[in-house]
Amino acid sequence: QDTHILAPFDGYIKDRSVTLGQYLKTSVAAPSPVFTIVNTDPLRVRLKVPEKMAAWIPIGQMVTVSLEAYPDRTFSGKIWRINPSVDPATRMFDAEALIENHERLLKPGFFVKASIVSNKVEPVINVPEKAVVYIYGVYKVYVVQGNKLKEKDVTLGDRSGNQVEIASGVSAGERLAMLVKEQDELKDRASVEIVP
Repeated sequence: QDTHILAPFDGYIKDRSVTLGQYLKTSVAAPSPVFTIVNTDPLRVRLKVPEKMAAWIPIGQMVTVSLEAYPDRTFSGKIWRINPSVDPATRMFDAEALIENHERLLKPGFFVKASIVSNKVEPVINVPEKAVVYIYGVYKVYVVQGNKLKEKDVTLGDRSGNQVEIASGVSAGERLAMLVKEQDELKDRASVEIVP
């Protein structure tokens, strides 16, 4: 009855710190907190970026994020701030993006997976996931050499759909064998027949 409290922006109340009839301190030095208000549109997304990508990600760069709550949707925004320092423990830096949230689907605190498109082009070797076999903690592929298979250990990189990046272990241009039927089995030095 004694006063009206107005928020400095539109948003939602996350926490209420007072109860009805409570007296509040109004001093400028230490006022009583009343509410915690959350602005949900746009949302600020904090991303951890490896230091080797620092030259490829400028302010204004487009970002696409996906999250478990909405597996069939993506949300986009732009980088608006980049931390000027790198974390010495992780060798990562923070980049912040603003994501439009007009439908109010995104909530503060969500974990997201982000894709940042850059103009940096690096050759990568992508193969179908079915061409990679996981045996006793090691990823392997079977390279076709003549009419025989040669087993090679590989290190995997990023995944995209049903494709997986081979970070090391095979060279570009090598032909890989993959299972067509689940009951089949690939073995080192097994004979193969190349068909059109």
